[in-house]
Amino acid sequence: MSRIREHMTADRRLAILRLLVEAGGECGESSIEKSLRSLGFGSLLDREVVQQDFRFLAGVHCIDIEYYDARIMVAAITKQGQRCAGGLVEIEGISKPSQRGRD
Repeated sequence: MSRIREHMTADRRLAILRLLVEAGGECGESSIEKSLRSLGFGSLLDREVVQQDFRFLAGVHCIDIEYYDARIMVAAITKQGQRCAGGLVEIEGISKPSQRGRD
């Protein structure tokens, strides 16, 4: 993966965590995809990319994944995910929020 793509992926994962915080802690893949598009992450974004990010975030204990109707992923942010979104912990593969982003 190129450096720019790595940065875009890490930024997108942070955005997912922030969206989950704003949504009250839980959100489905479709809503996350639409929100990411509205934030400018539309380039190379599709449902599979969101699902891959969900799996990555679950693997580093930032979200829990449940399935609705056995096929739709729903993410629930964990305490670890909240700390990461707030810049209190750093996790490789997820951008750290800017100082301004933590206000």
